[in-house]
Amino acid sequence: MKYTRPIILSLLLTCLTASAQQTYGTYIQEDTRRAGAVFAPYDMSPRVDTGAPRGYSPVYISHFGRHGARFMSDGVKDQKFLSIMQKADTLGILTTDGKEMLRRTEAICKQAEGRYAQLTELGQSEHKALAQRMFQRFPKVFKVKAGAVRAESSVAPRCLVSMSAFTNALRGCAPQLEFSFAAGDRYQSYIAPEGTVDIVQKIARRTADSLTRSHSKGDKLFARIFTDTEKAAALASPGTFANLAYGLGCEAICIGDDELDLFKFFDIDELEGYAIVRNNLSFAWSGRTLETGDVRARSAAPLLRRIVEKADEALSDGHIVADLCFGHDSNVLPLACLMGIDGADQDISFVDAHKTWRADEHLCMASNIQLVFYRDRKGHVLVKILENERERLLHIGISPVQGCYYDWEALRSALLLKCA
Repeated sequence: MKYTRPIILSLLLTCLTASAQQTYGTYIQEDTRRAGAVFAPYDMSPRVDTGAPRGYSPVYISHFGRHGARFMSDGVKDQKFLSIMQKADTLGILTTDGKEMLRRTEAICKQAEGRYAQLTELGQSEHKALAQRMFQRFPKVFKVKAGAVRAESSVAPRCLVSMSAFTNALRGCAPQLEFSFAAGDRYQSYIAPEGTVDIVQKIARRTADSLTRSHSKGDKLFARIFTDTEKAAALASPGTFANLAYGLGCEAICIGDDELDLFKFFDIDELEGYAIVRNNLSFAWSGRTLETGDVRARSAAPLLRRIVEKADEALSDGHIVADLCFGHDSNVLPLACLMGIDGADQDISFVDAHKTWRADEHLCMASNIQLVFYRDRKGHVLVKILENERERLLHIGISPVQGCYYDWEALRSALLLKCA
């Protein structure tokens, strides 16, 4: 395990970096996959660990994660865009870029056919890699003579397949472990509660429409794809066309084949506009906002309470080494907000979310929150929090005892108070 200097240095560097942070457009230009926001693939770059206090070793991990990269929920918009492109081809009004876009569109739709809302191969590989990284990072948790791993999932097939990919990879690293699996209505009530979504979405959608009018025109893409924009306008307006192209482009990055990239056809300012809308709408649906307060964060209370209960049971039992839970992006962010994870602890306006919060960093495919528990020989327990495998501090009224490590009893009380 690699250690760093005290975490305070890391936090100072983070603050200095943030102060010189580039614009959102420059940020996505560095890697256009970031423009997918919640559809961005998981960042597999290396992580570093702050050393635990002397005498403490990891003994248990609680993991809540989103499913991996997936196809779109249905094929309605895919087929609509494909139809526009094919009609334009028939009319002979596609530019060279337009013909290449059509080829890529046909290939994307062919891959997605009959697989809508399901995990892509990239999504499976994301969870396999996450399991292997967890084992390599915390080998002492899993290198026990006998231990148990409990796994639960949303009933959505993409979550069930994510659970399968993750646990199969972990079993390959530690074949001596026992695995149990669960899914169904009993678990769905806290893994994927939906009670507050409709209320928030009505408000979020109005703001999204306003953002779209402000940031997303589509004129440049229209001119790049069609030789006759007047004839093309009879098939779709520039804004509608670009919006459909952007959606299919998000699906393409979930497939993970650079040869299918559609974002390459966008000028960076137009791509930035659509990315802002997607980014901010995702935050509006699931985050703490000035417009809706903590209504979505409170929806994660049953999940957080269950995480605490399972941790208590595992620490008392001594046989359970990990609890793994697989859900959706709409549940990962509320959990982060309720826990007060740094970056998700402040109310942000819908329209300004992209200025301080980026979905590709916090709510990408396979995004996750992990609680890693450490114990010393006297039985005292410390915990550190990882968001997408990065160490995070909490803003819930308590301080870590050292670095990013919290006393479990103090943290437990603070988390349960948030669930009240």
